[in-house]
Amino acid sequence: MKAHRLLFVCLSAALILTGYMFSVPDFHEVITVPQHGYFDSLLIVKEAIAGLIVSQISYYGFFIIDLLWAPTLLLLLYRYLRGSSEWWPLRPFTGHFLAIMFIVIAIPAYLFDILENVSYLFFTDTLISWLPLKTIVDFKNAAYTISFLVVLLFYYQKYVYEKLDLIKAAFKSSLISILTILLLIGLATLMEQGSTVIVHLFDHPLSLLMTIILLNLLAIVSAHYPDYMDKYFYKQSAIIWKLQSWQNKKSSLGIGFITYDEFKEENPETTSSVVRQLGNRNKTFFNHFRKIIGALVMITWLYVLLYVYRQYEIPTIPVTELIIGAILLSLMLHFWSAKVKEEWNYFVRSNKEPNQEIGQFLDEAKDPANSKPEIPDSTVSFCKATLFFFLMLIVFTGGTIVLAYIGSWVITWYMMVLTTLVNIVFIILFQQFRTVINLPQISDNLKWIPIVYLGDDNINIRFFAVMGLVSLFLFLGITFNPSSVSALVIMLLFVFLLYGAVVIMLKHHLYYSTQERESPQSVRFPKTKRFFKEYVPILGVLILGWILFSGIVGNGLHKLPFVDESADDVVTLEKYTNGLEMQAQEDKYLIASYGGGLRASAWTMLLLDTLYKADSNFFDKSLAMSGVSGGFLGLSFYTALMLAHENGEDRIQAIDAIGRHNLLSIDISYLLGFDFVRELIPYVKHFCYRDRAGRSMEAYAGLIQSNERASDDLLGSSYRSYWAKVYKKQQTKNRNFPALIGNTTGTNGQYGIAFSLDYRQDIHLFPGAVDILSIADHNDKSISYLDATSTTERFPIFSPAAEIERKGSFLDGGYFENSGLLSLMNFYEKLEKTFPDSFNDSHTKVIVIINSKDAYIGKVLDQSVHAKSNRAKSEMGAILSTIADISILPLALEAKYRERFGENYIPVYLPYPISYGDVVNFIGGVPIDPFTVQSIIDDSNKKVTDALRKSIGRSDKPIPPALARVLSDPAFDYIKAMLRHEEVESAIDSIYR
Repeated sequence: MKAHRLLFVCLSAALILTGYMFSVPDFHEVITVPQHGYFDSLLIVKEAIAGLIVSQISYYGFFIIDLLWAPTLLLLLYRYLRGSSEWWPLRPFTGHFLAIMFIVIAIPAYLFDILENVSYLFFTDTLISWLPLKTIVDFKNAAYTISFLVVLLFYYQKYVYEKLDLIKAAFKSSLISILTILLLIGLATLMEQGSTVIVHLFDHPLSLLMTIILLNLLAIVSAHYPDYMDKYFYKQSAIIWKLQSWQNKKSSLGIGFITYDEFKEENPETTSSVVRQLGNRNKTFFNHFRKIIGALVMITWLYVLLYVYRQYEIPTIPVTELIIGAILLSLMLHFWSAKVKEEWNYFVRSNKEPNQEIGQFLDEAKDPANSKPEIPDSTVSFCKATLFFFLMLIVFTGGTIVLAYIGSWVITWYMMVLTTLVNIVFIILFQQFRTVINLPQISDNLKWIPIVYLGDDNINIRFFAVMGLVSLFLFLGITFNPSSVSALVIMLLFVFLLYGAVVIMLKHHLYYSTQERESPQSVRFPKTKRFFKEYVPILGVLILGWILFSGIVGNGLHKLPFVDESADDVVTLEKYTNGLEMQAQEDKYLIASYGGGLRASAWTMLLLDTLYKADSNFFDKSLAMSGVSGGFLGLSFYTALMLAHENGEDRIQAIDAIGRHNLLSIDISYLLGFDFVRELIPYVKHFCYRDRAGRSMEAYAGLIQSNERASDDLLGSSYRSYWAKVYKKQQTKNRNFPALIGNTTGTNGQYGIAFSLDYRQDIHLFPGAVDILSIADHNDKSISYLDATSTTERFPIFSPAAEIERKGSFLDGGYFENSGLLSLMNFYEKLEKTFPDSFNDSHTKVIVIINSKDAYIGKVLDQSVHAKSNRAKSEMGAILSTIADISILPLALEAKYRERFGENYIPVYLPYPISYGDVVNFIGGVPIDPFTVQSIIDDSNKKVTDALRKSIGRSDKPIPPALARVLSDPAFDYIKAMLRHEEVESAIDSIYR
């Protein structure tokens, strides 16, 4: 069996090696492995690798090795299922039913595998005329799948079924730890902005240091606290609970540090008043489970790092394989160290006298004059290794922080991966040997290493209490300046605090509910006892009920305050149209900007600034600007910048500050902290401090207007009156300034409009829309410039719905129409009717600012690439994807206006690097001609590379921006570089032609 396993490992290594050696330069994304699956293009592939020696060797070597690897694996699995030394030569079809079923299915699976490999090796078309190669592969995959299901069923019966109760108990006790792992995974993989958050983290050394510390704390508590959760849920072994204060004396208000000791029957002083039967029935299994969960926290972080690196740097990095390897190696180290720890436990049990303290026993063992045996060398070695890896962790962490200050994010990433690997080893060893590393024989000369003292349970639990208090103060302090800290730090702080709060409640409940007679704390603090004993079990239900009640009753936390607005301070629609003096033959511009988070804001501002620099009369010729979500923020902010900064350099610096600002941390810190608490206070109509959306607008005001007085004016002026200041300033130069249209989505089924002109005399200007600025019975009141701006980019949860009195609640405009084209064209049609002789489509240019990657892919493919066959999608999946698609209406509007305005319809796309996988996802299947698609991708990506080279002097790996509330520095630099992209420059040229 050992030789068989070794052969399988060697063949697997050879198969992996030949697979990664294989490459086809001309089709590097389409064909990544020898088993490429393009059955109708075998000749094309063979011609492509004809002159490539390494590719030919790896191609043919892969299939030859696979002919040996597959039966080796199948026979190895059969031997495990058969469980007998006489596994094949004598009686192969006898034994366990599952073993027989497996071999019956595995034989045809391997035969189909042979047919497939022979086809790849020697044929350029199907091997059997009536049996296409694709059908052969389908049969092979089906047979292999069934055979592996049989194996899984065998292992389920043998190893899982009888431990189902133990597994369920372990999962229940480790639930919060498991949720922590899922949070880390979801952060990077499920949210588009997750990867951006990680890259942004590498730009901030202090946040990076806090992340490393918090991940260590979470890994340790994820392995430690489930021990208490287990004793809360399950009854088995006898436990003595102890309650202590900071001074190891009487606890304060009946609350303190709770630890436990195993009940010792030989101790006559132990009474049943402090004993309860608690704990998992299989302590060994549960201890392994919780400690592995602790290590998995760090392995999950390694997965996040690798995933991000694959997103931006090396698309072919084998993330799954590397993580599986890390898990297997970690398990080997865990069980090896657990075996050494058990040897230590056996040593103590075998040599210590009954009732003798361990410290006394070790002191005697240290004395060479006595006959007690020495501590096992393996224990000493592993304890010293634990301390060594702790010191290495400090050194590597320091190196990571230094590189974050002086190096690029890629260099910091490499150091962070090394730090994480060291961390994984340290966590595994520390979990096993925490209570051993403080032994005198080990730590006499190592007292200067702080973790030595954590071997004492009292010190250990106080350490976590201190870290909990520090985390609480940090969490509260961050609220006052959240943008200076990464959003990841805030989320990790919250998880750590939540975990600690739950465990503290449950431990105190255990203490007070396991006493048959009154303890001193119960006598002195009866109300404390009653709270923890009677109310903690239903505390979660009470809190949930209060949250529901508060949500139904509501308060004024998210209500937009009114500001003063005088009729003399605003510009009416009639006054604006009367001020237009454009001739019929002059070019006129209409501008629309798509939504897309902070990348849309940055791209819109940078593009407007470029257009204005190219032609100082650009805004004079522009009639209106309409946008949604981040796109409208870009239009609105640039409008404010026109008033705030006459100097172009000052404007670009302000745009840089806005584009690099961390708004996500404001959302997260308020969502989990300040706003969460205030949401639970019903009936209150006004709060002293704004909610997270208002706080974000205050931050933007400070970035737009660094002068405090001017910033206050921006915050306090109504939307229409502030725009009027910009308009009137341009009028003094005999220039026009375009009207500004913000689009938002009402929860009442209508969409909202924030129009910079007072159009109450023409209420049908935007059919079906709600004017969110005009307040009934309050002609002298409206909402502020930035509050109106914020209504267009309200993402649920992250940025709450904006409540406007007598108007309703409003969400992100992208949920209705994500381009701004609908309202823009309503206004244009109004102008056409007003000035029928001055407006015509041949001299009206519609400029659409687009930041979506999917839109750019569609533009590059030019609707000429179609899927060979669409991917299978469930009915529910089809429904959900359709509901979530916000591009359906904008695409229809685009098609309409392309037809109407022809070449005068000018979309300006934010370019992106494109992968073959992006194309497959976009069209919903494998392209009909994948090799042509590869050529299109390469041509497009070369333009991106050229733009980077022209902008920053080198063609670094691009970090394109995600749909996010925060951009990393490399992502913002990428957006700026794309202004030099040849397609963007061509679009700008067409605007002025």
